[in-house]
Amino acid sequence: MPRFANPRHPTSITQLTDRQREQLQKVSPQLDGSTADPALGFTRERFRGLELWDVVDDDGVVRYEVWLHDIDAGFAFRGDGTPIGRIAQFGLTCEGDDAGWDFIAKAAAATEFGDSDGGGISWVRDAG
Repeated sequence: MPRFANPRHPTSITQLTDRQREQLQKVSPQLDGSTADPALGFTRERFRGLELWDVVDDDGVVRYEVWLHDIDAGFAFRGDGTPIGRIAQFGLTCEGDDAGWDFIAKAAAATEFGDSDGGGISWVRDAG
C-alpha cells in the first residue's frame, strides 16, 4: 500500500539536496513573488516546521515528495522534482495531476503521521 515515509525536518537550505534546492527555486515565487534567494525562507521563518516526506508505492519506490510548512501549507512534487500542486489552508490545490493527488491521498490514509502536520491536512481532492 502506498504510504508517506522518511520524514525529514531541514532547518537550513544547506540540508537540502541539489534537486530539492531546484524545487524550492520553482515554488518560491508562490510564497513571496521572488526567486532571488529562496534561502531567505529559512532565515525569515517562512518555512516554520518544514517537513519533507517521501510518498512511496507498494515496492518502496519514491513516487512523490511532499513538503509541509507553517502548519497548513506545503507543496507536492513528482519523483522527478516537477511540482504538481500546493497545500493551502489544510487542503489541496491540484495543478493537473489528479492521479498524483489521488495517490497521495491514498498514501496519507495509510500513514500514521503522529505529531506531524501531515495529519491535519485534508488530502482528498475537492471534486467541485
